[in-house]
Amino acid sequence: MPITARLSRKFYEKFGDDVAGELVDLLNTMDTSYRAEYRELLDARLAQFAAELRGEMGMLGAELRAEMKTLATELRADMNRLRDELTVRLKSQEVRIIRWMVGLWLSSMLALAAFMWSRLA
Repeated sequence: MPITARLSRKFYEKFGDDVAGELVDLLNTMDTSYRAEYRELLDARLAQFAAELRGEMGMLGAELRAEMKTLATELRADMNRLRDELTVRLKSQEVRIIRWMVGLWLSSMLALAAFMWSRLA
């Protein structure tokens, strides 16, 4: 929004309407020109900033994707290691349970055989 320059009535009386009018026109022209230059400069700086920001965001996105890929790989490795550990532990428990089952079965069979032997004798 341009600012219209105005001068006091005394200025007009002292220098005349023509000179004062030219001065007002010059000031208004300078104001419009400076505004346009500042707008162009601001637009150029904003465009440069936006380009830099897009570049930085792209780099951060790439870094984030790489970090997420690394974390996913580490997570898979940890999960595989835990699965392997669990498999080993379950096999160990399976062996212990089978030993107990065989031991209980044998002791039950021996007790039954002893009972039967005592009934026959």
